[in-house]
Amino acid sequence: MKEETFSQSAVVDFLNQHYISVRVNTDKDRKLAKQYYVRGLPASWFVSKEGTKISSIPGYIEPKMMLHMLKFIHSDSYQTMNLNEFIKQNP
Repeated sequence: MKEETFSQSAVVDFLNQHYISVRVNTDKDRKLAKQYYVRGLPASWFVSKEGTKISSIPGYIEPKMMLHMLKFIHSDSYQTMNLNEFIKQNP
C-alpha cells in the first residue's frame, strides 16, 4: 500500500487535510496489535477522535477505494448508510 495507495497525491492530500495518520510496526508494538486484533498485514483502522473504533479493513486497499472510504468516514456518512450506498451517491 505504501508504494501504490499512499503514493497517490489525492489520497495523501485528503489524509493530510482531514486525518491523523499513524503507521504501527506490529512486530515491535505487539501490545497495540493485540489491542486492535491485527491478524495480518496490511490492516487499516479508522478510529474516532474519542478513540472508538469506526472500522477496520484487512488487506490491500486500492487508491480509488481508499479515497472513497476516507470521504465516507470523514463525512460521518458511516453513521447513516453503508459504503456502497455512499459510493453510488458520490461517484
